Amino acid sequence: GCINFSHVFSTKKANEKKSTKPPDQSCSSVTSSNEDIHVFQTRPLYLELGAGFGEWSVLQARNNPSCDYVAVELRSDRVGQMFAKAMLNEASPPLENICCIGAECGSFLRSRIKNGSVSKIFVNHPEPPTQTYGSNFTLMNSIAAGGKEPAHMLNSETLLSAIRCLDETSGELVIVTDNRFYANLLCSTLLKVMVKNDDLRLYNKQLHGKCGIQQLETFQQSLQGKNQNVKVILYEGRPGQSIGHYIPDNRKGGSTYFDRLWQKGAGTHAETDRRFIIVMS
Repeated sequence: GCINFSHVFSTKKANEKKSTKPPDQSCSSVTSSNEDIHVFQTRPLYLELGAGFGEWSVLQARNNPSCDYVAVELRSDRVGQMFAKAMLNEASPPLENICCIGAECGSFLRSRIKNGSVSKIFVNHPEPPTQTYGSNFTLMNSIAAGGKEPAHMLNSETLLSAIRCLDETSGELVIVTDNRFYANLLCSTLLKVMVKNDDLRLYNKQLHGKCGIQQLETFQQSLQGKNQNVKVILYEGRPGQSIGHYIPDNRKGGSTYFDRLWQKGAGTHAETDRRFIIVMS
């Protein structure tokens, strides 16, 4: 069933965590019948998918103690390192507002997270299926229209599950990548999600001009049988407070791990300075 995060983050003050009104108990694909419905999460709940070694989530949790963070990573060795970072916390007291989870992102969202319960979902520099997959615009158009897509973490099923988990009034999906081709694929995949699920109320957050972020391209796809288009806006700029990233002045990016990769040369198709941003709400 769904995880009750008010129990996971139980060390916080009770008046920050409790409510007498029971929430919707449905997850993205299942309904839990044995959840404690008397207590549930009321503090902002942030998820990072594909959290890697946890540097970004630990940094955010340390600097935003009024919010709770859930870091999800498939590889168990990385989950262990993430947990160690949270507990050691640079010689400070262990962090009480971060939960490290080993799981495949799609199944975790569908089976363990209540619909409408998450404030923000962050995905920082997800691994593309190949470095140049998004360079073929004919293929991108086919995917946007509902066609076959490659295997990768942020496939249309996972994106749909993530969107279902977001708070309906203020939830946000925030994706940052340094690979422009992969950004094309992500935009096309989001279009596919909206085309196949036209009941979704999904909007682009307006970021142009905020903290140096600029609109780079708008991807559009028509809805079959309707005289309207859906669109995804791709932005370029540095991640910062405008998209929910806390970045200390001495760092330039989402985590020190990626800083090191960029300094050494992250790859042929990974940009060393440019960051591509998608924010849907």
